[in-house]
Amino acid sequence: APGIIISSLLSPFIFLKAVKGINAVIIFIMSLYSACILKEDEKKGLFSTLHSGEKQSCQIVMFLALPVLSFISGILALFFAGILKSGISGIFQIAELILYTTAAGVYAWILKLLVRSSSILLCLIPFFLMGSLIFTPVFVDIGRFVPSIGWIGRLFLPYYFLH
Repeated sequence: APGIIISSLLSPFIFLKAVKGINAVIIFIMSLYSACILKEDEKKGLFSTLHSGEKQSCQIVMFLALPVLSFISGILALFFAGILKSGISGIFQIAELILYTTAAGVYAWILKLLVRSSSILLCLIPFFLMGSLIFTPVFVDIGRFVPSIGWIGRLFLPYYFLH
């Protein structure tokens, strides 16, 4: 029986879910961290000398740097793990990751607008990290084992990418 459990844990599907899940969590956390950095730079007046159009453009570009680099890292991880498929299904995988990266960016931007301090936003990152790893099916779907707490995973963005 132990051999069956180990071989089922090492199945390609579990590996695929883990790589996708780790990518989702990294993109999500980097989006939140990017929002923290941007909020701190705004507080310091980094963009105060720019005109409004330039200011918004620079803020968006600066904000997107970490999520986009995490996206590229995710695509490379999928490719080198042999998970990224060729052809149209590979394009759909990339489009799915682009959509998720966009959602993570929007989520982090809204959180940046709602939270007053960059310190508080920074302190929320461990909460989102642990919540994403525990309550979303990155490694194990806790909702299958304890159905009464399965709803908690829906509070974290990686849940929607993995379902």
